[in-house]
Amino acid sequence: MKLGAVSRRLLAQPTLIGGAIACLALGVGANTAMYSVLHPMLLEPLPFREPQRLVVVWSQYPSSNGAPTDYYTTTENFVRFDRTTSFEVIAGVLDLDFDVLNEGADPERVLGAQTSVALFDVTGTGPIIGRVFSADDAVPGHDAVVVISEDLWEQRFARSPSVVGSEL
Repeated sequence: MKLGAVSRRLLAQPTLIGGAIACLALGVGANTAMYSVLHPMLLEPLPFREPQRLVVVWSQYPSSNGAPTDYYTTTENFVRFDRTTSFEVIAGVLDLDFDVLNEGADPERVLGAQTSVALFDVTGTGPIIGRVFSADDAVPGHDAVVVISEDLWEQRFARSPSVVGSEL
């Protein structure tokens, strides 16, 4: 069969050609979308000072059927790790939701975290305004200190510097 005959047969079946082009387009589009999502998560370095030195510590506990199950570590293990010389610095993070209440605005539920004092030392980050946690902030009975995200500062407080020292 000559090339001209093959071309005529394909042109006689436009549904086949349309289906093939649609499959190619979907394949290219799906691969592009997956790469766009996975590239920043898996291939780009974390936006912290010396990201290659950061690790996440997991603990393994037996499940009800006896098989090991991975969990973030416990507070007791965090304290134990903090007392060892295995880590240069250690920080704990516990994901929590908070209700933000301040004068003149409706209450708002925000995603947040309760962290140890060393978090900003470990990540090498700091505040745009105000301060981060100090060792005095971890003393029981001390006023609770909050560090808010830049997004919350912009959306809720219109980037006002007067938020520093205010009560939430």
